[in-house]
Formats: sequence, C-alpha cells, structure tokens
Amino acid sequence: MVKIDKKYWSVIFLMVLTSGCFEQPEFSDVPQIELQDFYYTEVGGIADADSIVVSFSFQDGNGDIGIPRIGFPDGTSGDDTSDPYHEKDYFLATGDGNLVRMPTETIFADTVRNGNLDALRLTVLIPPTLNGKLVTNETRLLPEYSDLPIYRDEDLGCINYTKDFLLLLKGNEAILDNDFKTKGTVLDIVSGLEFIKLDDITYFEFNPEFNNLDITLEVEGNGGVFNVFDWQAVYCENFNSRIPVISDSNTSSEGVISYALVSTGFKTVFTNKRIRIRIKIRDRDLNVSNEIVTPPFRLDDVRRN
Repeated sequence: MVKIDKKYWSVIFLMVLTSGCFEQPEFSDVPQIELQDFYYTEVGGIADADSIVVSFSFQDGNGDIGIPRIGFPDGTSGDDTSDPYHEKDYFLATGDGNLVRMPTETIFADTVRNGNLDALRLTVLIPPTLNGKLVTNETRLLPEYSDLPIYRDEDLGCINYTKDFLLLLKGNEAILDNDFKTKGTVLDIVSGLEFIKLDDITYFEFNPEFNNLDITLEVEGNGGVFNVFDWQAVYCENFNSRIPVISDSNTSSEGVISYALVSTGFKTVFTNKRIRIRIKIRDRDLNVSNEIVTPPFRLDDVRRN
C-alpha cells in the first residue's frame, strides 16, 4: 500500500527588516517565490518512506506568511481551522440547480461526557442562508443535480462525500431534509447553545484556503504532454501542507523554505517516468503567489544520499 508519511519542512529565514539602520525593501504584498533546488532521497527498504525535497525562496511585502494559530481551552495552541482556513466546504442545494458554498467553524463546547466536564472541539456548519438543503449523496437523484459526482463507498472521506463528525446549531434544521439522519445533540453548558449531531453522507469539496502550500505532481504522458497525477483521488492523501507563521511583524520578509514530499510510493508509482512539481503559496490575506515549476526529472536523475 502506498502511504504518505508525515511531511516536513524547514524555513531558512534570511531577513526581516524593520525601521532603523536598514532601508526596508519594497516587496509586493502578494508573495513571490522562486525555485532554488530539488532532489530525491531513497531510504532503501520497500516499507521505508522516500523524499522529494524542494527548496524555494520567498519575498512578501507585509510578512504575513503562515497559517494563524489560536489558543485552546487547555492552554495549548494550534492552527486556525475556522473559516476561511477550514478544511472542507459543504453545500446547500437551492432547488434550481445551483449550489451555495457553506464553510465551517471550529468551536470548543463545554459539555458533560461520561459524567465529566469536557471541552469538545467541534466542527460546526455555518449556513449563509436557510434557503436550501444540505447536499448529500441523495441530492444527485434530483434531476437538476444529476451532474453531482456519483457516490462510491470506496471514496468516502477521500473525495466528494464524507461522514465527518459535523454539527449544526439548533434552529437551523430547515437546511436538513426530512429524511436526513441525525444522532442526538451536544449542549454547550456555558453558552446554553445546543448543536445537532449530523450522521449522514454529505457532499464536500476541499477548501483551497485550508493549506497555504499547494503541491501538484505531474507525470509525462504520450507526446511529452504532462498531466496532473491526482494523488488524492488515487491514495486518499495529498502533499499540500500548512506553513506556520514565519514572522509576527508587518514588515517585508524574505527567506528560503525547504519542504519534503514523503511517501513509500514514489518508485512504485513513477518508476522511470519523468515528473515535475508545481508549487505556489498563499498568505494570510489569501493572496496567491506566482506558480513555480521544476524542470522535468526522473527520480534517479536527481537522487542524493
């Protein structure tokens, strides 16, 4: 089985200039990146993960590279996963063939579980309107939504449909069909808010703003044409990632980011084929950088031990 292990990255922070002795460079607030290096490292064993490492420089005019972090009730912190940095978009079908995108918010609710007070981390749907029905695997049976992807058990959670643990604020039940499956409620005893636990197969799309480092693999086909290899569709994982906050200042910054794509499957999937990698990043204002592309390469041609 091909497996993506934990990806890793490092940042060589070259410069953060503030007012003082140095004149601050004038970079665009839209990040700019440039390819520096790339290579392949093979560990050896069939079960050992190999790496394709790419390094690129960045420049940003206001230093807002990195997903924001938020504090948790237990005193720890982690990446923000609320809109606009949520992982998945869900949808409302408005009955006319159109879909309305619906983000999510991560909240912490103090509730009693197994007799003990527990702060649960919950993913809550945020309906922009109550004029529509939450899209499920049954929605495509309606003539006006027949172009929705076909549901397949083997794809559940990977693409198109999921049974993620989702909640809906009580009072918003109008977006649920009468036959929509639910599984009780969760009560936040501090705010008094009650949430409905959803237990059905819902349609989703990955939110492109969830990650701020986008990696696209392309493989050479007939006639030398490079086509996207959809690792997510084939192996239910991808190489996109979240660069953490590099600087808390609002000043120009530049540096070099090294990032490793790690998997047990590179040699199996690509054998002696030529591939290339497309890379782009986005900042906290959701400005998307230029896209850089590695030259085409075979793994053995760029191997380093």
